[in-house]
Amino acid sequence: MIYVIKKPQIQMSDQFARMSKWAGVHQPMEFIIQRKDYQVSQGFVKGYFRIINIPVRSNEFSEGSKFNLITTSDKTRSYTLTVASVFLTSNSTQIVVDVSDVFEAHKINFNNAFINVIRAGYYIESQVYISDLSGDLDLKGVLRTKTDAYGIGIVNVQKVLSSNLTLENRFDYNAVNAPQLNQGGMYQVRYRERYTGLTGSTYSRS
Repeated sequence: MIYVIKKPQIQMSDQFARMSKWAGVHQPMEFIIQRKDYQVSQGFVKGYFRIINIPVRSNEFSEGSKFNLITTSDKTRSYTLTVASVFLTSNSTQIVVDVSDVFEAHKINFNNAFINVIRAGYYIESQVYISDLSGDLDLKGVLRTKTDAYGIGIVNVQKVLSSNLTLENRFDYNAVNAPQLNQGGMYQVRYRERYTGLTGSTYSRS
């Protein structure tokens, strides 16, 4: 699952401190996204082993496969772990991992933790649309974004949007300036996950 955790908004300096989605494309316009494949519901300690429970049945984990465990209880940390064994029930998955070779393994905390599976060729595909004067959406660019070990990725739509704006030369001292309709408009970003063997069937919108 992909979440947008920050949008390119500008705080308006008025008494209500409102946020505006209107921003100039001469500066970065970044959507910060975070990937969270599975939420951890519980974790157990058993010697050098950790037993991690997620509240859904999943066939993505197998002996020897790797995943990132991201914990956010006190300080955000990311651990790359290897599956030792897996136990499936009708509505949950228990993953056993050996953390004997993990630096500061004693600091692993399962509160507010989630798992991202390491998938071959993984990236986020974002489609950027702009609205013309009639209100119809026109696809203007496709961006590919990799996420880091914490599941964070940055989608900067500034280049796509700025390349579709034109500035008319009206530097005539005796002419009255008038609005240029092609200097602003609405846009939409649609995004989905892609990796080897799978393409997201639908786009989420922001």
